Amino acid sequence: MARCLVVQTEVAFWPFYENQPSFADQDRALQALGLQFFAMQSVNRFPLAGVPQRLRRQSRRRDAGPWVDGDALYVRQIAQWPGLSTRELQHLLLLLACVTTALSAVCYLADLLQARGALGAAEVRRVQDIVAAGGHGPRRGLAHAAHIFGGHGHGFDHRIGPAAHLQPHRGHRAAGDPCQQPAGLGV
Repeated sequence: MARCLVVQTEVAFWPFYENQPSFADQDRALQALGLQFFAMQSVNRFPLAGVPQRLRRQSRRRDAGPWVDGDALYVRQIAQWPGLSTRELQHLLLLLACVTTALSAVCYLADLLQARGALGAAEVRRVQDIVAAGGHGPRRGLAHAAHIFGGHGHGFDHRIGPAAHLQPHRGHRAAGDPCQQPAGLGV
């Protein structure tokens, strides 16, 4: 975990089980490993009394009610990014382009890579345009961004590392989607 760049983990804001770690417990443990909270990828809310059964699912996803649980995204502390290796920056850029709407983070990473000569100005522009056009890239981001580094969209080339580092997310993505969301622990 000390070298982990991204962690996506389920967190709970209400205890459902005995001895279940709280969000605060998980946050402290991940911060101790040099990771910082970055974003909530999804959130389930607790429908308060009075919500009709037919609206409960909608209420859990979109209501402004109390958070119950969700998927939290943690990244290596942003202040450490300039000190990461070029390969780690490439991994981080591809992961964030794929799993989140982190346009500013992707732009910052692209600038760091350009300053090292790992990306040209045209490639930086393409990364920015890809992420901006697709919101986040579960359908496009990794496939397009990998081409910028010379990959084939279904994995990284030898300069970045094998696609085996990305574990398929169980559920939300269509079969064969080249931009599978990392499950649990990231790269």
